[in-house]
Amino acid sequence: MGSLAAEDFGPIALESVRNQMIATGNSRKYINGNINSLGRMFRWGVQKELVLPSTHQALVSLPALRKGRTAARETAPIEPVSSAVVSETIKHATTIIADMIKLQYLLGCRPGELCSMKSGEVDCSGDVWLPLARTQDDDAKPFFKFRYAQFKKRLA
Repeated sequence: MGSLAAEDFGPIALESVRNQMIATGNSRKYINGNINSLGRMFRWGVQKELVLPSTHQALVSLPALRKGRTAARETAPIEPVSSAVVSETIKHATTIIADMIKLQYLLGCRPGELCSMKSGEVDCSGDVWLPLARTQDDDAKPFFKFRYAQFKKRLA
């Protein structure tokens, strides 16, 4: 593209950048993420009065690449780790980390979600524990009771 003034960078130029990203073999999600970042950069420029609002509005008019409707490659779905790998990993972890791995595996949650969890956010009254914090879909994800005494001390 070379150098181009921000006010001259419109949807056609953005689509050209996107097409170059497709041609280099980037995935659809990666491309959409980068195009969204460019949009946020222009929004910041509008906030700082460096770019006209019409420039940002024009750029966000370019639709995201949709699954199955683009030449951009799709990434393989991320599969869960096998219980054998989890068991082998736990053997090499400290007690606290091993407990966190077990809970994370049972809950199917991310490390950050586990680290921010508090004991008051989990109903431990029955054989099945239920998180009291709800997801966006307002569904509780049950998980089976697992050495409650071992984990109770970890939930502060």
